[in-house]
Amino acid sequence: MNRIISFWSFAVIMALCVSCGGGNKAANTTENAGNDKVVGKWQLDKSTMSLEDLQENEECAFDGWMEIKEDGTAIDFDACKNQNSEHQATWKKEGDQYLLTVTAGGESIVFILETSADDKLVMSLELFGEKISQAFVRMR
Repeated sequence: MNRIISFWSFAVIMALCVSCGGGNKAANTTENAGNDKVVGKWQLDKSTMSLEDLQENEECAFDGWMEIKEDGTAIDFDACKNQNSEHQATWKKEGDQYLLTVTAGGESIVFILETSADDKLVMSLELFGEKISQAFVRMR
């Protein structure tokens, strides 16, 4: 499926791919620092997407958002379905890295979150030797 239905859809597809190799265990989220720079609402950054990706997706796909909460959880709102995703997500800070673990269908996958001073967030993972990334902007 080529459309971006939601943030977690990306994670579900990756989790299914990883499940062939055994998957990852869920991250421990008990040591999150309050008011971390990843905490907040984030929306897909259309300016970083290819023209092909933009044309293959419904406009409502870009109206969704994810919220990374101080309590170590994260939620995803799918604007096309007008509801939150059913997948479970947690995050933690491990050293200098922020890790987001998404669990779907009994499998978990861990993404690395990177932020910048200009309120951008990049979610990425390495899969089969290739880095896959998606950029987000902070919602105001």
